[in-house]
Amino acid sequence: MSEVVGANGPQEFPAPGNASGTTAVLSVIVLVLDLAAIAAAILAMLFYVPRFEQTFAEMNVALPGLTIFFLNVSHSSFAGLLLTLLALGLIIKELFIESPGLRLGLNVAAGVLLALFLCAGFAAFYLPLVKIQAVMGRS
Repeated sequence: MSEVVGANGPQEFPAPGNASGTTAVLSVIVLVLDLAAIAAAILAMLFYVPRFEQTFAEMNVALPGLTIFFLNVSHSSFAGLLLTLLALGLIIKELFIESPGLRLGLNVAAGVLLALFLCAGFAAFYLPLVKIQAVMGRS
């Protein structure tokens, strides 16, 4: 810590390159967001995907490969296991990795992968809905 005397008296600032407090806070924020994304993915696979699958079956619409992939993933207990292991890994990492920068980096990497997974999942179910809407619009 270095001390700087300003108009309000002496103030302490972290030494350059020692932003571990800020990094630790960011790491926790990103961890919470990652865990929320994992929970959202698990809930979507348990509750929303089956509803979409039923709707697609009733409308008799040809599904894109990405949608079929996500339907198959939602049927697999392996996907839920992977998401659960990812969540546990993120939590355990907080206990054993001491470097705040490394923890933040791992949390951000996990967040990016989860964001890609959720965006692909959204696209997988949005595209057939557009197709259904187009078919209904022609009727």
